[in-house]
Amino acid sequence: MAQIRMEAGWSITLSDFGVQTTDVLSLAQLPENLLNQPAVYLSVQEYLRFWNALITLADDPLAAMKLGQTVSVEEFSAPFFAALCSPNLHIALPRLAKFKCLVGPLVLQVNVGSNKTSVTFVQQVDGLVMPASMIIGEMVFLISLARLATRTQLTPVLVETAFELQPAADYEDFFGCSLRQGASNRISFDAPSMDMPFLTASESMWRFFEPELCHRLTDLEMDASFTNRVKSVLLEMLPTGQSAAHQVAKSLSVSKRTLQRRLTTEATSFQLILNQTREGLARHYLSRSNLSNGEISLLLGFDDTNSFLRAFLQWTGVTPKAFRQQ
Repeated sequence: MAQIRMEAGWSITLSDFGVQTTDVLSLAQLPENLLNQPAVYLSVQEYLRFWNALITLADDPLAAMKLGQTVSVEEFSAPFFAALCSPNLHIALPRLAKFKCLVGPLVLQVNVGSNKTSVTFVQQVDGLVMPASMIIGEMVFLISLARLATRTQLTPVLVETAFELQPAADYEDFFGCSLRQGASNRISFDAPSMDMPFLTASESMWRFFEPELCHRLTDLEMDASFTNRVKSVLLEMLPTGQSAAHQVAKSLSVSKRTLQRRLTTEATSFQLILNQTREGLARHYLSRSNLSNGEISLLLGFDDTNSFLRAFLQWTGVTPKAFRQQ
């Protein structure tokens, strides 16, 4: 699903980082004029290709840390500014966690305790594992943001990663505390750090940003639910032999054109969803039933068995018989 907005600040970041935008986009298999467009949205997979291409071209063991330190008020990002507008970390952290999905795939979980507050960086999102470099970059970014807002060398009380940070000395110098390797990726702050006032706080600016951010978040949630609705309708209609776009659109009380447009905004298509739904059902029937290929073909809404056999081979690279034997 195309859900991550590439903010204009990426152009500045790439320039400051010393890599050519065209080289990064080319390696990531993305359009060369991508960042010149007024509104750019990427799927999680596309964003990961972009990130990995950037790290590869940087060719620096500290690339992720240096990327996280490129925090600047020049690099406009609405969620970033919303956090800076907060009075302190108590408010900024939940705002970042809420709106982070608009500008990146990483999920933040904020856990508030009596003596300290922890931010956990969830490494697996939508079945995909986020690269360690992205976790590092986001951790460094969070500390850099807090220091920019407080104009102090604010230090966390704990930095834990599920992987080894090397060279450790450079990271310890930046974070200002010892590092710990454990089961999660998290940063913990003590109560004084959480209470430290942001010199960038602005309630009026927050009121300006909040409606647009909430609107974008609502659009994202609505798009996701629409895709799920299409899948649900297909699950009901396929056994009856109905699988055409106009039939699904009618069931959803929208026009075929509207259905296609809504799916296009999610960087998907009706045919892709139909194929994915059919493949999932086919795998289920083949592994958990004794249905024949002909019976499965009918349940998936194919005109004949041969069409199903060709489609399954294209999806999986093996025949239904070979899949069952595996």
